[in-house]
Amino acid sequence: MKLNPTMLALTFAITCLSVNAQTIELGSDINRYKRFLLYPHLQKGFEAMKQGNKNRALSEFEQANSIAPNNAVIATYLAEAYLHFGERDKAESLLKEQLKNNPSNLQIDKAFSDLRLKQIPDDARTLTQNFLTDKVSPTSGSLTISNLTKRANTARAATQRSQLNRLQFAKKPSRSVLSTYIQTDVPGMSPGYYFADTAYKSSATGDISTALPAAREAMRLEPMNRKYGKLLIHALLQSGSYEEAEVITRKLLKDAVTDIQELRAQLENIRQRLAFVHFEAANKALLNGDTEAAQREASLGVSNAPDQLPHRLQLIGAQLAAGKLDEANRTSTDAIDELSEEPSLLILRGYTRQLLGLWEAATADFNQAVNNKRLTSTEKHNFRVIAARAAMAAGEPTRAITLLEPLDATVDKAIDMQRQLARSELQQSIYPNPMKLPAITLPNVICTGFSFTPSCDIWPSEEPVDPATPFAESGYKAFAQQDYSGAVIKASEAVALSPTSKPYHLLLVNALMADGQLEQADQSATRFIKMNGDDAEMLAARSALRQRRGQRELANEDASLALRSDRLSLASELTTLIQLDKKTQARERLAVANKDGLLNGQTDTNIAYLAVLVGDDEIALAAFNRAKVAGSLPNTATQDAAYAAARIGRNDQALVYFKQSIDLSEVNSLLLMPQQLFNTRREIADRSRQWGANTALTYRGISPSTLATKQLGASSDSLQASAEAWWRPLDYRDGRVLELYAGISETLSSKAGFATGADSLQGTLGARIKPLVDVNLVLAIERRFAIGSKTSADWLSRVAYSAGTGTDLRVDTSSWMTATAYAEAGRFIKQRQTYATFEGQVGHSFRLDAINPKLVIFPHAVLGADYNSNFTDIPKNAVGLGVGVNLRYWFNEDRYNAPRSYSDVSLQYRRRIGGDDRASGVFLRFSLVY
Repeated sequence: MKLNPTMLALTFAITCLSVNAQTIELGSDINRYKRFLLYPHLQKGFEAMKQGNKNRALSEFEQANSIAPNNAVIATYLAEAYLHFGERDKAESLLKEQLKNNPSNLQIDKAFSDLRLKQIPDDARTLTQNFLTDKVSPTSGSLTISNLTKRANTARAATQRSQLNRLQFAKKPSRSVLSTYIQTDVPGMSPGYYFADTAYKSSATGDISTALPAAREAMRLEPMNRKYGKLLIHALLQSGSYEEAEVITRKLLKDAVTDIQELRAQLENIRQRLAFVHFEAANKALLNGDTEAAQREASLGVSNAPDQLPHRLQLIGAQLAAGKLDEANRTSTDAIDELSEEPSLLILRGYTRQLLGLWEAATADFNQAVNNKRLTSTEKHNFRVIAARAAMAAGEPTRAITLLEPLDATVDKAIDMQRQLARSELQQSIYPNPMKLPAITLPNVICTGFSFTPSCDIWPSEEPVDPATPFAESGYKAFAQQDYSGAVIKASEAVALSPTSKPYHLLLVNALMADGQLEQADQSATRFIKMNGDDAEMLAARSALRQRRGQRELANEDASLALRSDRLSLASELTTLIQLDKKTQARERLAVANKDGLLNGQTDTNIAYLAVLVGDDEIALAAFNRAKVAGSLPNTATQDAAYAAARIGRNDQALVYFKQSIDLSEVNSLLLMPQQLFNTRREIADRSRQWGANTALTYRGISPSTLATKQLGASSDSLQASAEAWWRPLDYRDGRVLELYAGISETLSSKAGFATGADSLQGTLGARIKPLVDVNLVLAIERRFAIGSKTSADWLSRVAYSAGTGTDLRVDTSSWMTATAYAEAGRFIKQRQTYATFEGQVGHSFRLDAINPKLVIFPHAVLGADYNSNFTDIPKNAVGLGVGVNLRYWFNEDRYNAPRSYSDVSLQYRRRIGGDDRASGVFLRFSLVY
């Protein structure tokens, strides 16, 4: 039998940021990169709301909305922020615009409805809600619909007056920083005064299109007026003309005397603004996937503001995104030297150095980063996750566990998964692990800005999507369903997409083996071993397939190498020990694993399969039974449980499991191919039989049969009839069968003058036993007694052996190869007569579906031989070779039982090739087995 191993699959992904421990789900319209851009804005926005920082909160939510303007979740958050800070008009306008763009969005519609309801005074809103929920009758007292509407209209009017008052107040100009640049009440007007005054007033009201040309004209008319110069600088900054503002500031600074510090501060402000322009341009380029433009803009940002960390981080992130590891390493090293050893810089350099193969240097950077005392809680979490993933990718699970230990898994559920993965790498696994270890992945450098102030955070990346996963999953499923050709196709596609994945290669090798493609399996395993070294699991797999190919010496070499590794799974270790004929050691190893707790947490089904593997069917059946009682036995395990019960003689339990398999297949809960289903029904038919009857009519020779009542010693030209009934006092058990039988035989005609008719009647009583499970060897002792006047009583001891292939009915094909061999030898005690007979047939069976699918014709070649020690006047032996045809009809079946009976007609013609002439001629027999 073939095992159905339980295939495990683990998926790794970091969880999203949370606000108040709630996961923010933004919907499928937000891709991975945008999500990482958005989460920092949302997190900072909520924190600002909590702190009452209106400007910061609104700015963060507005920036998030600008990144994803059509996202309903973000729009709702922004609307709530507007409402929180009393900006009801903005909230309503935003939601109206969202409804216009997404009229069918229920979330926006509900938010807009809630907003309109909030505009009604509290008492009216309560009444309205009560009315809508049928808590108030629309005609009760003064609470009519008309009165309610009037109160609502009054509430709206009050709201509108309040909004008008706020609008009128907002129109009043306030003094700005421009008042430090120019005095509007100086008596008399200089040449540039009028333009300066116009620039000042326009700037104060936000009319930059008027303010900037006026400021330019004022400066042109009075180029030595430093206040006009500062006014122009301000207008240029408002219009975004930072480079021109820098030129003018440097000119003023060149001649400065008293305002040097002021102008230097202004120059620094301009450079920061100019750097911020490049900062935002780099972000936009990254969003569009243009890493070259992103590097160029980020580099300009660093040039303009070299002392600001975010610009350095953004440049490193862009270089890493472009795959330029050497450049990223140099940039991060320069930044660390110039800006001190910032943890975020160390994390990025550690990642870069690991990819460059500098693991020790990378480890030092990671350690220094995660142990920095100034880390925020978010940085502590992010940096440790990044370093732990790097450790797993480097094959250091102990280090990964240490890094993850201080983290709170309730904040990030993926932490527990990563810890489990790391621990599983430290101990022997039960089965070959089908999960793919995470490769080192690029951390996300998330850069945002607020009021010309850049900010960059380092976040762990999401687990990269493996394009091979869907193909591998289909391959595992096909393998479990014994569709090995399909499994080969899917596994090949998975390996092509992910050539370094050991699980996918193992799947391919095992699928090729199961599909009979042993040479291709060997080539695939060897190719993987050459690329990845002596991997224990792959060596064990190659050892098994080389054993099947008959390459025992090579197989044993692979097995010995595999067993030296402590990374070999327990199932593979046991299989390899059994292959090396160390079954006792395999059982002991399983017992030790159980005692050491390695099996703790394993399902009863897994334990059952391991016990089956080492041949301990007692433990296996007990585990299968426990799983069945608990309701956890997989449907695919029912047949394995049946065979485990059958092997230890628990026939009743075996029949229950076999019948359950059929029940499950009928409701499509267990996939059994047609021949599998038939074989299951055959098991039930064979194991449930307690009695039977056989009859035969033979012309010439002795037919191979279970009949014990054949006449011996007749000449070649004789016609004999016999019948027998048998009974099993014990059930089928494990295949060691005991039968008691009784029969009668008669010679109907004989050219040699032997007794015929009633005079030749012979009776038989006997017992036979099949002592071996896997060998069809039968031993019999019987008493023959005389019924006819020309017969005598005697004791007969017999031994018979039979083997064959294709002798049963097939339902998966209409034709198949068939071969049989039957040999029997016996000794009559009283007569001191020894006899032996043999018949072998080989040919092809054809199901005659056009007539009846239970009717099978078998044309064949035949070799027959017999020996009789009592022959004296003729040769004791005879050997003949010939051809024949056999026609068999199967019947007596039901839902659970395959056909238990058949009638059979056989016609042969043989030519003597040795011994007596009785080996030549026509041989005819008819039998009925019921």
